[in-house]
Amino acid sequence: MMTSNIRYIINKKHKNQEINYISSVGPDTFSYIEIKPFNWKISTEVKKIGSYNTQKATTQYGGRDWEIWFTTEVPFQDGPYKFCGLPGLIVKAEDSKGDYQFELVEARKISDIYKAPSPSKQIVKVKKEEYNKVYKRFIEDPVAFLPPPPVNANGTTVNPNTNATKVFKDKVTSEIRHYNNPIELN
Repeated sequence: MMTSNIRYIINKKHKNQEINYISSVGPDTFSYIEIKPFNWKISTEVKKIGSYNTQKATTQYGGRDWEIWFTTEVPFQDGPYKFCGLPGLIVKAEDSKGDYQFELVEARKISDIYKAPSPSKQIVKVKKEEYNKVYKRFIEDPVAFLPPPPVNANGTTVNPNTNATKVFKDKVTSEIRHYNNPIELN
């Protein structure tokens, strides 16, 4: 089985194409909602992908141009990541640079509905633009998101463990360098 480093939750309300994005930045968990973020251009081009007859659609989203292949043989208007709103299941999605590619491996009926775990922290509801600003600040200075150092009984700030701070900063900086190609560029 393939592993994933997905660090967010996406909930979709398909009826009105509402997408709720939930992600942690530093110690806080944020949520923002997008409604109908996709302007689909459905092509007449068709091809077979696996056992499905598919049709091509394109859109621009998150600073990327996307080529999508969907099938009406599966009556779900859903797909990977935030993609939804086409007249069938998205079987394949790829950005024009080839940085991101999603492809349906298997579709099968399951007996139980999967419910993603809810974040254990209080969720801060923001607009997408506010989330992007907070995330950018975190990328630029992750140490600023650490909780303030403790205060002793005299009201004096206890010196934080500077080695632990350095280890934290190095770890976060390394992760940022490793995952430096976000799916949404803007």
